[in-house]
Amino acid sequence: MSVFVNAFDALWTAHTTTQAKIRIGTHIIDKALCTGIDLTREATEQGLYNEANITVRLKATDENKSYPLAIDKLVEINHLASGEWVKLRIAGRRDTAGLIILNMEAPFE
Repeated sequence: MSVFVNAFDALWTAHTTTQAKIRIGTHIIDKALCTGIDLTREATEQGLYNEANITVRLKATDENKSYPLAIDKLVEINHLASGEWVKLRIAGRRDTAGLIILNMEAPFE
């Protein structure tokens, strides 16, 4: 097990305000880290749109191959501090040292 996975577990236990869940269809990943969901409204010449700036971390072993966390995939994040499911799009993904780091953005709907 890597040092980063051990650090993830330590952060999960010590900082309960960062705990989150990820829902992909009917599959739920119960153990993810997210410092918060920052949603803002931006005004442009085309009108108002939602903007999000969120990073989510999880163990690579928690990803289900039947429900891949792929770029452009719509998922829902439940930051346990808020208790609400928020629909977001995966904008970027990085796999490193046994962890998956997802950069999230507001969906274009």
